Amino acid sequence: MSKTVALYFVASPLQYLAARQIARHHEAGAKQVLVWYQPGITSLVQSAEWDASAYMPWPRWNPLPGWFGRHRRLRANIRMVADLVGPCDEVHIHSAVFDTEAINYFLRALPRAIGARTMKAHILPDGLISIRRYPLGPAKRLIQWIRKLRRLAAPELDYWCFAGDRIGSDAPFCDRIYVLPGLPHV
Repeated sequence: MSKTVALYFVASPLQYLAARQIARHHEAGAKQVLVWYQPGITSLVQSAEWDASAYMPWPRWNPLPGWFGRHRRLRANIRMVADLVGPCDEVHIHSAVFDTEAINYFLRALPRAIGARTMKAHILPDGLISIRRYPLGPAKRLIQWIRKLRRLAAPELDYWCFAGDRIGSDAPFCDRIYVLPGLPHV
């Protein structure tokens, strides 16, 4: 069993490059797991640099066939990533944003699925979204609570509602925010 696992969710070349640097310089010694959710990243991924890596279909754009396809895709993605990560004591989840349903559910579901006692969320740099604040308005907050209703059908799908900035920088689960040197940040 790994003591610490660093998990990276990436969707762009910039996020991928940032994840590689963080893995080398800030998460050295941890098991390194890369998950990308945009098919265009596949050609950039160098699997030999990671302990485990895989493409994860986005639930909204690639639902499973049949009734509740998005819901079932979310659950399948959690199982797939849990298998990649494996049992560990601590998991560090890296993502550019944490308000999307495809990533947010991992904050609560993954630690339970892998037996991790500690979970920390770290924000990856991702261009303009990383240097400006994008406050969650009332409509976005309402959508968060609606997403939480999935828990009624599947307890592991417990959306972590939060206020402040949409990337999750103000959320209680956010432990670290990575920035690119020389670029402004708030």
